[in-house]
Amino acid sequence: MKQFVFVVGLVFVLTVILTFPEISRAQSNESEIQTKGKVCPNPASPCVKKAPNVSKVFEDADLSFRLPAKLTWQHNYYSANFYAIVLKSRPAVVDKNRAVASICSQGYYSEEERKEIQDLFPTHKVFASRNGCAGYELGYTNAYEGDEIKEFVAVYAGNTEAEAKRFLKRVRAKKEFSGANYRKMQVVFGYGD
Repeated sequence: MKQFVFVVGLVFVLTVILTFPEISRAQSNESEIQTKGKVCPNPASPCVKKAPNVSKVFEDADLSFRLPAKLTWQHNYYSANFYAIVLKSRPAVVDKNRAVASICSQGYYSEEERKEIQDLFPTHKVFASRNGCAGYELGYTNAYEGDEIKEFVAVYAGNTEAEAKRFLKRVRAKKEFSGANYRKMQVVFGYGD
């Protein structure tokens, strides 16, 4: 009788998983939260820089997005999709040793350089990555070129590919960004990483 109950229970569980596969996907990746929070692309009005239970979320070099009112420790929060134009990129300096964070920052674009570029695009947020270092709480999807993670300076280009293509023409008209390219991205805030 115990074997019969076990088999019936197993069949039921398998039926639920096969019928509702999103349940198993959600449970296996429950720390990844797709908030669909809109990014705040106007540099004059960023989203709030902190959440109720977090001291600081967004730095000046970050593209901010709307986060839930309460964040859960050790969860990654993803913004809505958007398009950005990568203006400059170079290989990230990767070092997993948190004690030597200055090594990682050698690959970053400076805040001074980001601000100079921001002056060229007053209504579109210019943001810079901080890849390569363990412990940095904010990142961007689609930061790879081939198999190599890159540091980059990018400018928000819109919510649609059509908007990005139109804005790319304006960007490429500036000779210093003739090699710029656009890509679909999300901002990722890792709370407790």
